Amino acid sequence: MDRILFVLFVAFVILQQFVVRKGTKVLLRIQAKRLGGPCPSGASPKVRGHVDPGFEPMRESFQDLFNRNREVGAQIAVMWKGKLVVDLYAGEGLPNLAPWRYGSIDEESEHGYGTRLVRAVGEKAKYVFTSSDSILDKVKTLLGDCKSGSLGTCSAREEYVPMTGEMLIPLFSSSKVGESAVMAELERRGHLDLSEPIAKYWPEFAAGGGDSDELGKAHIKVSDLMRHQAGLVAPNSKLMIKDLADASAASSILEKQRPNWKFDRSNPDRQMYHPITRGLYASEICRRVDPKGRALGEFWREEVANKHNLQFYLGVNKEEWERSSVVKILNLPLLQLVKSIPQYIFGRLITREQRTRYLNAGNEFDTLLDFEAGIVAGFATKFLKGKGYLNFAAAGGVLGAVEKLNGIPSLNDPVLLSLPNLPSANGLANARSMAKLGHLILTGEVGGKNGMDVELPRIMDHGIGYDVSFTSAGYGHERFHVDGVHGWTGWAGIAGTILQWNAEKDLAFAYNTALPYGRVGKPRGIQLMKTLEKLV
Repeated sequence: MDRILFVLFVAFVILQQFVVRKGTKVLLRIQAKRLGGPCPSGASPKVRGHVDPGFEPMRESFQDLFNRNREVGAQIAVMWKGKLVVDLYAGEGLPNLAPWRYGSIDEESEHGYGTRLVRAVGEKAKYVFTSSDSILDKVKTLLGDCKSGSLGTCSAREEYVPMTGEMLIPLFSSSKVGESAVMAELERRGHLDLSEPIAKYWPEFAAGGGDSDELGKAHIKVSDLMRHQAGLVAPNSKLMIKDLADASAASSILEKQRPNWKFDRSNPDRQMYHPITRGLYASEICRRVDPKGRALGEFWREEVANKHNLQFYLGVNKEEWERSSVVKILNLPLLQLVKSIPQYIFGRLITREQRTRYLNAGNEFDTLLDFEAGIVAGFATKFLKGKGYLNFAAAGGVLGAVEKLNGIPSLNDPVLLSLPNLPSANGLANARSMAKLGHLILTGEVGGKNGMDVELPRIMDHGIGYDVSFTSAGYGHERFHVDGVHGWTGWAGIAGTILQWNAEKDLAFAYNTALPYGRVGKPRGIQLMKTLEKLV
């Protein structure tokens, strides 16, 4: 079976090559339009905000991303020695103004809800609401055609607004920094020991899913989970929103999950990135050890974000949504990935100049980096080595974990963004607050020095595709060593967001973008980080 899958994978790559070779000019024209393309005036968006003296090259490097049409709307921020020395933003964002829904629409007053919808029409945004809505007829009059059913959608033309430094953007996996900070803070307060088995705090976890000796679940430590070594990447079945909204139901389902392979701390293949499930388990552990019984996102809000005045949410509530400007993440077409693999192949066979003429895409932002090409090759060879189960676990960990979470744009959904127990993926923040959090962790104001011990040497992570080390609280260490960037701790998100800090240089760096690239490599953020390293 694995050999058949290998053949199919190779055939898919060959097909990609054919598609790109025959249709590159047309496809690139489509992509340029989706990416925003040059401004109608012919000028790139101007970078706004401030930089302290000595950090001016950060503005130039950030502007360069827009000049080359690699950005649509983004923010960057840098804290150095406790001071915000870079606070920049540029481009545009698409407002996410969907009205909030808790349970049935009847829980909202008709007048209040109707007022919001009338205001929304003027802003030409997009909304979703139930067919049982008592003001549905009024909405039809205001917005035009509505599709009825269990869920109805009324839409008008969406319009972009200028990006600001206050706007909140979905963080994807950069959210995990906040998640790890909570686990470190719980240990600092004496509620948790990261080196203890999960079963100490959650006894049902050990035997859930079968014989604990057979599965090894009784031996999984909290730190194993946070280091992505628990083997709980892909759940046995997708978790439903209604179950996640009920803490006891979620707990019962999670504890019954069978590991994707038997837990063994000596297994060299033990580490695989848990894109979604790490946060689900961490939140339940938090609920059990926190004296107030709060989910991780609730603990974060009350004990970290509010106390330190951070516009950084792990499960945004109604009031936070109403007073914030939330930006939608854009939907980058699959074309970007379809192009990148064959472009890399061609790039090894012809010169850059030839590739530029041949593909009209001789740009490092569009072509796979060497280590990314190695990830693709590693994916194929796992089938030949009889380790295809690792590929299935990686895919299931992203697409098979939570209902409605089935792609990058799905994290524009207010329902997913509101869950307090989905902290691995549903963070919302601006770059200022991200950088401030990095500084607070670096100085120990959040988490103390707990959870900062790094596992060395680095071992292969079969989800990321190369060797990565994590601290016991789950912060990634030397995440970008393959890019030649060293000394940084933190994490990054699939869209391209980055939250990292460098203890030696007393730096915290944050990059937030509304335009996803969906790659392991983060060429835009790395460009900015390399510029920063030259300045300090």
